[in-house]
Amino acid sequence: MFTSDTKTKMTHSLVGYFGTTVFLFVFYLVYKNFAFGEDSEYMRCAFMAPLFGGLIIMTFMALTSKGMRKYRLFYNLWNSGIALVVAGCLTKGVVEMSGRDADCHIPYFIAAGVMFLASVAVFFGRLSYRQKKIEQI
Repeated sequence: MFTSDTKTKMTHSLVGYFGTTVFLFVFYLVYKNFAFGEDSEYMRCAFMAPLFGGLIIMTFMALTSKGMRKYRLFYNLWNSGIALVVAGCLTKGVVEMSGRDADCHIPYFIAAGVMFLASVAVFFGRLSYRQKKIEQI
């Protein structure tokens, strides 16, 4: 894989994270406008997950300088964690704005935590595997 391909894919990912962030923020504003004055902190903070999650993963990718192809499983698990956080925030936000209270968001956050931990384990496990392979040579 060429460096330009890696930079292009990282640029596409950054645009995707930024687009998702903007969409979620606009979605919150529109939903709040039609919610008869109700508000939810979960709905308000849903846009922060792709914003900060995208910054963290792009920092990892930039520091490793190996590109996304080498850490595809890490990248996919991390994105799944971000998606689960967003889904949990939106679910809890819609339930709160409807005037009810339920704990339907907890499984989303537990699954997201598992995804984040698995992605970090894959990332550092892959690094230690590469170091062992280099030491054998």
